[in-house]
Amino acid sequence: MAQYISAKEFRTNFTELVEQIKKGLTLIVVKRSRPVFKVLPIDSRDELGESKDLLREVSINPERAPSLTKINSIIHALRKKKRKK
Repeated sequence: MAQYISAKEFRTNFTELVEQIKKGLTLIVVKRSRPVFKVLPIDSRDELGESKDLLREVSINPERAPSLTKINSIIHALRKKKRKK
């Protein structure tokens, strides 16, 4: 479950919050009563982390797009992981 925190509190307590985030804390940072962004820990055991990063990179730099076969295998792996949860 995510914890809500003000942007000011996030800035003020950043160093302490980083340690809590490493331990699993998820934060939703709020500014003027509206959610602005979400901070969550990276699972170091996430086997698909590289694939997700690749997909993000492709959305920014389309010329670096992998082959359709590679994209298909990434999507298949993501769906398989999602079903396991």
